[in-house]
Amino acid sequence: MLADAIDVGEDGKERIKRIMRERRDLDLEIADLEDKISAKRQRKNDIDYTILPELFAAEGITKLGVPAEGNHPAMTAAISDHCKAVIRADWPDDRKRVAFDRLDALGLSDIVKNVISVTLNRGEDAEARRIARLLEEANVVYQRSRDVHWGTLTAAVKDLRDRGTELDGQALDEIGATIGKVVQIK
Repeated sequence: MLADAIDVGEDGKERIKRIMRERRDLDLEIADLEDKISAKRQRKNDIDYTILPELFAAEGITKLGVPAEGNHPAMTAAISDHCKAVIRADWPDDRKRVAFDRLDALGLSDIVKNVISVTLNRGEDAEARRIARLLEEANVVYQRSRDVHWGTLTAAVKDLRDRGTELDGQALDEIGATIGKVVQIK
């Protein structure tokens, strides 16, 4: 080992230990800051999507301004409709299945991309061409997955809403959708 080959002496070893402790403490500080950032983002979302929309509704307003104060610029807040839907890649397979089943039931199968992956051995180019023509007849084990871009899904959910299709809380949750109001501050 390099440390065995170089005599760093006790002072050198203590310096290394001090830097190692600093490195450990940095990891802890970074983790703490990331937790704080996450909590701040959640609070910001609560304000934008729940607290301010409820207060705007209670006051019967759609827009409100705040004048500049000291170094803080003036700002204007306006309420608008909000809709977003996403089937997250990190969802468990069973939750994804429920989401795609719900899309099928809503008549939205046409927005879903189907991905089929086939693994072949080297030198099986002829087999690859045959599979491309007739996958089912090739007796090749394959995997199928389904995917829908969040923008496409969001647009479909907005369209359903605009056509008057009722989506209850369970349906929205199953497809990762939120529909409501948001107050955006500029």
